[in-house]
Amino acid sequence: MCDPTYLADAKNRHRQEIVDNLIGKGVTVSDCGGDAEAPVWWRSPYLVLPISAHYDSSNNDPVSYGAECLAESVGCDSGMFVFLEMNDDMPSGVAAAIHNVIDRRIGSVIEIPPGKYRLYLEQCEGYAEARLASLYRNIVAVWTPL
Repeated sequence: MCDPTYLADAKNRHRQEIVDNLIGKGVTVSDCGGDAEAPVWWRSPYLVLPISAHYDSSNNDPVSYGAECLAESVGCDSGMFVFLEMNDDMPSGVAAAIHNVIDRRIGSVIEIPPGKYRLYLEQCEGYAEARLASLYRNIVAVWTPL
């Protein structure tokens, strides 16, 4: 999981192979808000990235919600996150680009149960004392077993 622009960099010699793989096998979710950073929480059957400007790691501990923190921070510059399954059939250029992103600590590999996932951009009204924005936003993936 990372910003798709980190994988398909114009300087990457495997760029077309990566783009084809992202289009054919990846799922991209955008909040249309530009620069974003969020932790990744898991509490079956939900995977949640709290991308809202309201999120504050000091008072939003996932453990208090019964969730496990799978990644403390995944960021992107474009406002888009791409989810891509890692497997043995992945072309070598794509795998190399993913490992480069992981080595640079600008993406994350997370282990989640196999199955089908539906991705949503969740948005709801903020509380009156919200100081940064009036809407809360989360990227949510809902898991269904195979």
